[in-house]
Amino acid sequence: MLPRCLAAASQQINLLVTTSLASFLGSGAVAIFYFANNLQGFTVSFIGVSLATAAFQSLTKSLAGQDRPQFLRDFSSTFWKIFFLSLAFSLILFAFRQPVVFLLLASGRFNAEALALTAAALGIFSLSILAQAEIPLLWRAFFALQAALKPTIISVLSVIINILLSFGLVGYLSNNAGARELLGSLLGLSHSIREFSLLALPLAFSLASFFQFLLLAIFLRPYLKSAPDHV
Repeated sequence: MLPRCLAAASQQINLLVTTSLASFLGSGAVAIFYFANNLQGFTVSFIGVSLATAAFQSLTKSLAGQDRPQFLRDFSSTFWKIFFLSLAFSLILFAFRQPVVFLLLASGRFNAEALALTAAALGIFSLSILAQAEIPLLWRAFFALQAALKPTIISVLSVIINILLSFGLVGYLSNNAGARELLGSLLGLSHSIREFSLLALPLAFSLASFFQFLLLAIFLRPYLKSAPDHV
């Protein structure tokens, strides 16, 4: 039970750590990170969590009946649904990050720089929606297979990676004008933006999410290949 709780809580722990770091990056940093994460988090929950939760019962039922081929069919079907839906939403959200942020937040207390940074943070977050959306399904596949230890270890490692990357990238962006210029050009940011280091946090979170997704997929693969039919 404890391994399952730790694995399921890893993304929330990552967010808590990142939010705590944002509080040291100047006024408004927490709000910028919070709003950007909430905007992309809705997509992750709507696609990844909902589909993974719906599939979990059929996955456990198939294994309880020793029907491994049906387990693989259910897993594969859900995996590719999440993959294509999250990829589409990721690209749409990245392309329309600025209109979305301006539509939702421009009437509030956000100034032009805060709006631009929120849109940039949303753009970075959106690139990892695919990984974030697949993680809940991979967890549940491990849980259905009664193999909760591996995703727990991977989740703890992802938290550590997120912390290390956050500190490292904040320092790197703070001290490297070339990196700031490159990131600004990719995200359409003006050179007058001062708080570039804030963008290290969604970047670290996104990289840690991909790290977790890839490791979960790699370690789940042998379980899937052990069945008569495989994904």
